[in-house]
Parts: sequence; C-alpha cells; structure tokens
Amino acid sequence: TACEDFSYIEDNGATFDYVAGATGNYIRLRTGATAATTAAGDGAGIALTTAGLTTATNTPLKLEVSARPVTNVATSTLYVIGFTNTTGVNPNYAVMPTDGCGFVASTTQANWRIFCGKASAYTYVDSGIASTTNITTPANGAFTRFRVEMGKTYATFRYLRGSAGDVNSWVTIGSISTNYPNTALLNPTAFVASIPIKSSDELQVRFIRAWYNDPEPY
Repeated sequence: TACEDFSYIEDNGATFDYVAGATGNYIRLRTGATAATTAAGDGAGIALTTAGLTTATNTPLKLEVSARPVTNVATSTLYVIGFTNTTGVNPNYAVMPTDGCGFVASTTQANWRIFCGKASAYTYVDSGIASTTNITTPANGAFTRFRVEMGKTYATFRYLRGSAGDVNSWVTIGSISTNYPNTALLNPTAFVASIPIKSSDELQVRFIRAWYNDPEPY
C-alpha cells in the first residue's frame, strides 16, 4: 500500500487502515487486533520509499509527522518517529534503529524522548511531551506535530501540540550532536511495535511529510 512517496510496511501480523474520525481522518498503525493475533515483535510503520538519504549530500533533511499513540498496555511498546535506518526490507520494528535521530516513546517512559544514535550508541534527552495519556480523553488526546531537522553535524527537534497554530508556534526542544549519524543512509519513518505477545498497540498518524534542500512547505 502506498501514499504519494510513502509506503506502509508491516512486520509479522501487524495491520494498517484508514479511519474517518469525528475530528479528522487518520491512518491507524496497529500491532494486531487482539492478544490472540499479536505476536512478539509485531510492528507496523510508514516509510519513505527511497534508498536512503544522508546529511552528507541532502542537508537539510526535515521530517514532520502529526501523530498520537494509543497506550493499551503497561509495558513493552515502542514508538519511533524520525530519520532511521529501519527500512521496508525485512524490518524489525521491535528494536531501536542502530542509526538515526528522532522521537521515541515507550510504555515504560512517561514522556517522549529525543534521540540520536550511531552504531547502536545513543544520546537521549527528555522532551517533556507526555506520551502515556490515553487518547480517549479529548482534552489530552490531541495530535502532536513532531519535527526533526537534520544538519551536517546535529539534529534539532521541535513540536506543536494539536492541529491549530501557525509556524511561529513551534516549540524547540533542543539539539543533539553526540552520536550523530552523519554518514548513515536514513529513511523518514514512523512506527509502533509490541515486544512480547500481548494486546494490540496503536499509533495514529494524521500526516507525514519529508523534504530536503527545499523551502518550507507551508
């Protein structure tokens, strides 16, 4: 299944569908429908169908994703949004990418964290964005717009909570230069994975877009 230049990739028994929501449409990435259909290592993701981009030749790389997680279980769920070396060829969503920069959340952490990793060595910083509130509570269930901007030597991370707000409303979390994968081939990705066998986990995505060496797509 493809959408523009992005494709959906599943790992094991994960699923993908389109939902016409009351407050807007979104894509639902699910690790499985029930505990009986969710295997260990299940994952679902969206990735740009390219051979990979590198900051050495494609700077600046920029990714923007509007998404929200559904937390159905207490432990062992992994959510990742960013530029990673996780590809559509036999993907393993149940582990951290060995190279990349982005946002990561799990049901063992209260907040999303920003990260950069190179050869499985990582730098993490707490973003302050809560990731564990169930989205069925409307006041806390707004989509968050995540943004990753990769330069030659560091990545900058920003966010905007909710659908409204102009470009000047972006909140800058900070930058990471240590363990920076400046020579690795990276793909714009967003995915969710279940580590053990358990009930379904879900990441809802309203939009995803990536660009480089171009003006802002406002």
